[in-house]
Amino acid sequence: MEDLGLQDSMGCNCSAAYYSWVYRTLLTMILKSNRTINKSERTMRTTFLKSLPLLMIMGISVTGVQCQQKQAKEAEKPPHEMQMAGKAEQLPEGKVQSSFVCYVNNNYMGKEQIPVEVDGKTYYGCCMGCVGNLKKNRAPRYARDPLTGNEVDKATAYIVLKPNGNGKVLYFQSEENYLKYRSGEKNK
Repeated sequence: MEDLGLQDSMGCNCSAAYYSWVYRTLLTMILKSNRTINKSERTMRTTFLKSLPLLMIMGISVTGVQCQQKQAKEAEKPPHEMQMAGKAEQLPEGKVQSSFVCYVNNNYMGKEQIPVEVDGKTYYGCCMGCVGNLKKNRAPRYARDPLTGNEVDKATAYIVLKPNGNGKVLYFQSEENYLKYRSGEKNK
């Protein structure tokens, strides 16, 4: 099917165009047959031609359902299980925009995330599962400052990309702590 270039807008090979092509091809093959046929073959051909539209409709229905199921599975897949937006060499240096970070999986996602209001503070999640987790649990809303080891509220943290962390982020209490950490000073 892919060779025919008949994918629908969602990338599924279940478009009506494919079945239309099959129908036209079969019909052309049957009607262009140059040999003489007997009455029995003519009856079979007529029966086949009459049943072909019904078979096509059944095929479209079955593959349409399969296509919808495939699309539903893709839609349910959390963004943090998909590729991060942007390659490592394209990631920003230093502080990142907090709304581009999923606070549950601690990944820089490269685009706006879903805002979640909890106790007057805004946190961000990449999918409805992460949103629910942020609302229900305290743990994903807090992290440890890598320099001091102190607990940091992610809503007010200074957020940076982890060096060579493939999109992972670190949360600091302040820019000052980040700069000390970056220069190699450990302060406990």
